[in-house]
Formats: sequence, C-alpha cells, structure tokens
Amino acid sequence: MTRRLKRKVELGLTAVIAGLICAGLPSSRAWAQAAPDVYRLNYYANAHTRTPDETVRIVNPTPTTLCADIYVFDANQNEQECCSCPITHNGLLTLSVNRDLTSNPFTAGTVLTNGVIKIVSAQISPSSAAVVCSAGPTTPTPAPELREWITHYPTALPALLGALTATEEEFAKADLIDPELSSYLAEPCNPKPTPAGTTPGVCTCGANTPD
Repeated sequence: MTRRLKRKVELGLTAVIAGLICAGLPSSRAWAQAAPDVYRLNYYANAHTRTPDETVRIVNPTPTTLCADIYVFDANQNEQECCSCPITHNGLLTLSVNRDLTSNPFTAGTVLTNGVIKIVSAQISPSSAAVVCSAGPTTPTPAPELREWITHYPTALPALLGALTATEEEFAKADLIDPELSSYLAEPCNPKPTPAGTTPGVCTCGANTPD
C-alpha cells in the first residue's frame, strides 16, 4: 500500500468514527416537547417611556377555559415577572404592558423598558370548583391553543408622538421543550421572600372580557 493510499484510508476511518460518535450524542432537537401548540413569544419595547403603552391581547378559541401563563423578561434575559390568568371560551384578555406586565419586577428599582414576553397556554386547575389557575406559572400543565397579539410603536422623538401609528403583531410560535418549561420559565417564577406583604415579580391580569 502506498503512503498516499494509506493516508486516505486513515482519513476515511477517522471520519467514520467521528460520525458514529456524533450520532450517539444527545441533541436538543431530541428533547421531548411538553405539548404542541402551547408556546408563544414576542418582545416589548419602550415601556415606561414617553412612547405610548403597548397592549397584549390573548384570545381563547377552545370550548374550555384555559390559563395564560405569562413570563416577562428584561433586556438582560432575567425573568422579572410572571402570572397566570384564566380566559374563558371565546374570552378576550387585554393587558397593558406598562401597568400589568412590567410594573412589579422581582428586582427592586428595576425599570423594565425592553424585553421579551413568553406565554404558555395551560389547563385550569382541575381540582378547583372555581375557574382559577391555582397551579399557576410555577407548575403549568400545557394545553393548546391560546392566540396572542401585541401592539408596537416605532421609536420617535417626543414631539412626534401624536403622529405615531401602532402596528399589531401576532406572537411567534416556538417549541416548548422540557428544559425551557421547568428550568427557565417555572423555576425562576417561584415566590421570593417579600417584605410587608408585598409580592414583587407578580404581573396582573388586566381586563378579562368573558364570553
């Protein structure tokens, strides 16, 4: 066997071995989804500035009541607020980004201006006679299929605010894999020690229009 042919054989064997090793490695794509059609996300911008307040609207098209488990992140990717809001059949939940979703952060003194809003469509609490989300955003049971939109305003000088036109955008669909649900959404949402009975980090459910 010539030296050149021997080298080609060695390279071929190396490639085969590397391929077999890679095939045995776990992939994030192989992680199981918690449930299909349950996870949506979008961004908020210019909250608590002179730009108009953005609005989130969530609709429940199913024949049963669902919970919108909401997780709000700041510009540094830290979860700052979370809450769980029931929405009845054909119900419309309307949320103010300034008042409902970004006014009560976990971190005292933080002003939430730009960040991400993630929403998990989840079951109501089956053991409760009332329509409540007692499981809350810390232990959600995902169930399809809420639909969400948010208004956005372009950044502009204060003098031009009167001429700003809102655009409405549907939340983007994403796969909800188990590590995201348990480690990056639910776990940071666990209640924190609170002084004087206050509860930082809990967003509010705004105006819920029943069917």
